Amino acid sequence: MEERERIIQIMEAKKLSPTKFADEIGVQKAIISHITSNVNEASKNVIKKILQRYPDISPDWLLLGVGEMRRGVHSPAPPPDGEPDLFDSPPSPVPSTAKILPKKSQSPEVISALVSPQNPHTKPVMPSGKPERKIERIMIFYSDRTFETCVPEKDS
Repeated sequence: MEERERIIQIMEAKKLSPTKFADEIGVQKAIISHITSNVNEASKNVIKKILQRYPDISPDWLLLGVGEMRRGVHSPAPPPDGEPDLFDSPPSPVPSTAKILPKKSQSPEVISALVSPQNPHTKPVMPSGKPERKIERIMIFYSDRTFETCVPEKDS
């Protein structure tokens, strides 16, 4: 199926005339007319506008004809080598100490609790034969455009 046919299929699925479809995606009516009558191919801009206006449409399907028209109709292939997918399981809860403390009191103990071996979702990666790496600082950015820098206390 050609890209032109997929665009026509979107219009049919959304029950829109070419004129209404052009209005919906914000292009001139003649552009859609030229695409549907096979005079011109859809430009990158037209494809982009379709995908922005209809986020349920799969970009792979629209551009390449791969998969289903609507996103999420079937699940993607599992990650290689049985690795867990980032989105498979719900995020782990933040340790309660981090939730209770006020902004300024994020101590090195709290920071180490967040990345400790007790948290099963964090795995420190240490290159073999290299010296142990230590955290120098952690920066926290807030929505009010302020930030804090947390520096662990030096080992004595």
